[in-house]
Amino acid sequence: MPKMSQLDEQIVRLLEVDGRLTSIKLGEALNVSPSTIRHRLTKLLSSGMVTITARVNPAKVGLEVVSLIALDIVQGKVASAAKQLDKYQEVKWIDYRD
Repeated sequence: MPKMSQLDEQIVRLLEVDGRLTSIKLGEALNVSPSTIRHRLTKLLSSGMVTITARVNPAKVGLEVVSLIALDIVQGKVASAAKQLDKYQEVKWIDYRD
């Protein structure tokens, strides 16, 4: 399994805070060229190591109750558990790292 480089991890960390950062802003923050950022992002996305998602603001779409639930799942079973949870229409978002 490929590993993320230190630069990749820094890019992802910044995007987790603000997913709309441009390659120019990311490059400035990390002291690398925008083309390097675009190249790294393309590799991260094409490898599936990083995905782009949108989050809905529950209050803005009329959902009255919001819950954040953390689960402790046996290693190797995380993807399977996520698939099971995804079967519930009430579950709107699942974030996991296997």
